[in-house]
Amino acid sequence: CAGYHLLDRINGMNKKRNLRAKIIKKSLRSFNFLKFQKDKKNFHNSYHLLPAYFDRKIINFDRDKFMDRMSRIYKIQLIVQYHPLDKYHFFKRKYKAKTSLQNTYNFYENMFSIPFHVWMSDKDFDYLIHSLTIELEKIRKL
Repeated sequence: CAGYHLLDRINGMNKKRNLRAKIIKKSLRSFNFLKFQKDKKNFHNSYHLLPAYFDRKIINFDRDKFMDRMSRIYKIQLIVQYHPLDKYHFFKRKYKAKTSLQNTYNFYENMFSIPFHVWMSDKDFDYLIHSLTIELEKIRKL
């Protein structure tokens, strides 16, 4: 029951994830083409994930190229999540109607999740932010 014992530490873990998410967002705020989910007042986010996306209205850059560079050069694995529901076989079988999910596809095609789990060392966390900053600065100069 290892998961059960994590419940004793959940508040501390959530606090650390919230702090780290806040640090990442603040560290990368000068890159106006990089967007994060807005924080709402009086709501608590556990920051299980930290998705970000390239706003194509501001910059036209390939997310996959960015992810590839982060992996090859810095050994940082960014991942794609939040696949549109109509891409799943179950959805296709159950709902045969054509869908027009333009906003969903725009987000999906330009989003990536930044790794920042609670067991990441402070040194690795600083390396993550530094590496992201280097690559985003290159993109800004395009």
